[in-house]
Amino acid sequence: MRALRSCLAVMVMLALMMLAGCATVPRPMEEARNVSVLLANYNRVTLLPMEQQQREFYAALDAQGKSASDMTRLNLALMMLAPRVPWRNDSAVMALLAGVKIAQDGQSSPYHDLAQFLMRFVIEEIREELEERRKLEQLNQQLHDERQRSGELRQKLDALHATDREMRTRRKAR
Repeated sequence: MRALRSCLAVMVMLALMMLAGCATVPRPMEEARNVSVLLANYNRVTLLPMEQQQREFYAALDAQGKSASDMTRLNLALMMLAPRVPWRNDSAVMALLAGVKIAQDGQSSPYHDLAQFLMRFVIEEIREELEERRKLEQLNQQLHDERQRSGELRQKLDALHATDREMRTRRKAR
């Protein structure tokens, strides 16, 4: 459910980012079109069975190996960010995204905007995962403490039972 929510959130935010960015800053039309193609491809791939997603991932990996460009970096990063894929590697995604260059005129480009957005997305996912781990560790510590307290109470109860038996034995002996 979280992965689906995250996927939908990414798609909505990317669409809004592209619309807002295109309205305020002149963008190279080719890059904007390519970003649209990348997002449409990402959406298509997320709906495929895992076996076909894997083929798409390896094709993106091969394309990046043959000709590293902003387009191939972004495509591979998106393939690695597909929900529930076993080849997800956040540090590799961040390295890919860090390689996307700002436009030569110093203005951001659709590629760079997408890379920055995806970086923030990955960072937020990592933060959420760390928070979940922290909560899990707290729960484990609470469980450990409760088990320890339960063990101590069991020992006290056993000691009270032993004392009770001893007192009954003394009463019967009189």
